[in-house]
Amino acid sequence: DETGALQGAFSKCFDLKEIYFEKGTEKVIDNLFAGCTGLEEITLPSYVKKIGANAFAFCSSLKKAFLSANLNQISSTAFYGTGLKDDLSKVIYYAENSIAENYAVKYANENGCTAQALARQDINAQYSSSELYTFSFSAFIDDVTDLSVYVTSGNTQTESEKYNGVLENVKTVDFSISENGNQVRKNGIVAKIELTAPFDVHNTVLFDSEGNRVPVTINAEGTALEFSLEESQSITLGTSCVTAGHLTGQSEITMLDALLTFRYISCGCALTAYQKISADYNMDSYITMLDAMAILIEAKKI
Repeated sequence: DETGALQGAFSKCFDLKEIYFEKGTEKVIDNLFAGCTGLEEITLPSYVKKIGANAFAFCSSLKKAFLSANLNQISSTAFYGTGLKDDLSKVIYYAENSIAENYAVKYANENGCTAQALARQDINAQYSSSELYTFSFSAFIDDVTDLSVYVTSGNTQTESEKYNGVLENVKTVDFSISENGNQVRKNGIVAKIELTAPFDVHNTVLFDSEGNRVPVTINAEGTALEFSLEESQSITLGTSCVTAGHLTGQSEITMLDALLTFRYISCGCALTAYQKISADYNMDSYITMLDAMAILIEAKKI
């Protein structure tokens, strides 16, 4: 919510002990958890990109903070007056070579706590492997020795029908995360999919069980997709048969295609699965103003 309607919604919830961020949450808005004195630890999942002003200010019991590897904006007052100060046992963790690293080191130097890098660690994984794809798992968390991830096949026929005309070569995969044999929620776990033909990193698209696009990144070698596995979930993957920018299905990109994209970005107007892929003009798994402007430019050429 960028409008401010939820700013401070959980501020001064003194008994709040744990927080989980809904999948797709990109910003912790201003003052959201300010004064939550019961919070001792926070973990920001990989899809969180921004932390607003005073988002965790005056959380006086805070001892640990795990910052997302994908953060690209952190307010200078995000952790103002928290318990992360004057004690080297209080730690702000960050992923190496990320924007969060610069913030964490500066914050620790100014507030007398510790900034500590977290290298990505492999997780004990029970994973599915076939001639088409192989999953592996790792995490930016401090202790993964007791974690396991299990992968099973889902109902491909149902999903194939659901994504008819949107995806080809549809596969559905169910994940569950366990710790000491008990199913748990865990932030910071990264799933990597090694792909072979007919899948390709540039035309493979992932959706979650609710029909939302799953953000992915392509690894440096260009051979695999990585995505955040925040909790037990199901994904459907397939090769896209959608033409970028053609949200209305017309032979040419029109101003209506651009308008639909702008409306989705500005007010969250509903798009179909087909339209969500089509609106992602640059195929980076996110629908942003860059996509909307590119579609608008193409429409003006007609």
